[in-house]
Amino acid sequence: MTQSGGLTHADAIGHVRMVDVGAKSVTARQAEAQARVACSAEALAQLRDGRLAKGDGLAVARVAGIMAAKRTADVIPLCHPLALDQVEVDLRLTDAVDITARVSVHGRTGAEMEALTAAAVAGLTVIDMVKAVDRTAQLSHVRLVAKSGGASGSRLNGRTSGLPAAGVVTVSDRGYAGTAPDLSGPAAVAALTRAGSQVQARLVPDDVQAIRNAVEELVAAGCALIITTGGTGLGPRDVTPEALRGLIDRPVPGLAEAIRAAGAEQTATAVLSRAIAGVIDGDTQRSLVVALPGSPEAVGTAMAYLGPLLDHIVAQLAGGDHPHPVRTDPPVDLGATPATDARLVGVTISDDRLDAAAIEAAVHRHGAGAVVGFTGLVRDNDDGRSVSALEYEAHPTADAVLEAVTTSWLTNHPAVTAVAVSHRIGLVPVGQTALVVAVSAPHRREAFAACADLVDRIKAEVPLWKRQRFVDGTSEWVVL
Repeated sequence: MTQSGGLTHADAIGHVRMVDVGAKSVTARQAEAQARVACSAEALAQLRDGRLAKGDGLAVARVAGIMAAKRTADVIPLCHPLALDQVEVDLRLTDAVDITARVSVHGRTGAEMEALTAAAVAGLTVIDMVKAVDRTAQLSHVRLVAKSGGASGSRLNGRTSGLPAAGVVTVSDRGYAGTAPDLSGPAAVAALTRAGSQVQARLVPDDVQAIRNAVEELVAAGCALIITTGGTGLGPRDVTPEALRGLIDRPVPGLAEAIRAAGAEQTATAVLSRAIAGVIDGDTQRSLVVALPGSPEAVGTAMAYLGPLLDHIVAQLAGGDHPHPVRTDPPVDLGATPATDARLVGVTISDDRLDAAAIEAAVHRHGAGAVVGFTGLVRDNDDGRSVSALEYEAHPTADAVLEAVTTSWLTNHPAVTAVAVSHRIGLVPVGQTALVVAVSAPHRREAFAACADLVDRIKAEVPLWKRQRFVDGTSEWVVL
């Protein structure tokens, strides 16, 4: 869609076109899509046991989904060809076949269509594999459930992740006088709105006091992010940097330089911009202000660069801890289960991919001299047999049992300062993480011993089962 709500894939007279993304910055982008195939109990059983006449239906569908993601531009006419970084297709058997496709890319446009195509084609392949058993199998619920990166920020289950209020100040003598249209301000407003912010806009002349007054109004109104456009050039009336320097308490020169560098990839004149960025410490609100050039193209490039950083910026302004490096895995939610002991950071059982580094970082404490982490990986063999993947299932009480086990374990290890546990369920391919346990303690011996004890108790007491899928097409269930 365009800023005014029109279709971007049609020109002024209605002819279809491929959108020009050349002015956009290359950023990390991810997308996740889901689909579901409803089929008979017998078809599900044969899928689960690998007894289909055509072979391992789940494995074939997974490969088909991956191939489809890579060839999306060949079948969706106006999609841009993308050099994908990663494609994952997971199929989970419940009362149907639930499919999740995750795609990541560094590019100028998103991978939403690649994720949707992967999920849809994997579902169609399942139907093809089971049609001899069930000719009524149906594909449904093909939908985008999450995306991140780009100027529009992050979306989850179709909704833009919530960001606090933002403000935009257009600095232009001609715009203020009404002799020229304001194009750059609306571009910034549109980008912030797509990212989930409620946006307030101001239009002021190229005057130091007018610029300061507008920015101070927006800070007082609770805007955590303020974008100014215009007045950053070399002309005698370009005074935005001078106006903002009198307000900024903490300069952020690296951000301004990065935005300038992104613009220079599109036009050589971007190096002449005197854009600045910094934090204003208001009485009740800390705000990041970023001064951008006055062209809509420069604003578009800058907002594409800022998009993936917005969540981290907001967290930092609110006093949050330093974020971990941007990753393609879904974020770790260590607060999914309420803790009964203050040292219990969190316990989770979910089908999300696990980030061991993030979980270990969550148990860092100033009083701890050691952090020990256990990462349980899926290996490619068991007793000499080649393994292709593990499939974990949890009893409905598993979350509560895991919390109870961890709380009980804490009473036996009073020296532990913090603990976090995450177990993945569903299909876990070879090389990926199934279990992460992180423990911090004053001394390394305490941390090592406590971590080993907790891992043993989890395996012995939490009602989880795993199905080993072997390369030869057979499988077996094992109680942990």
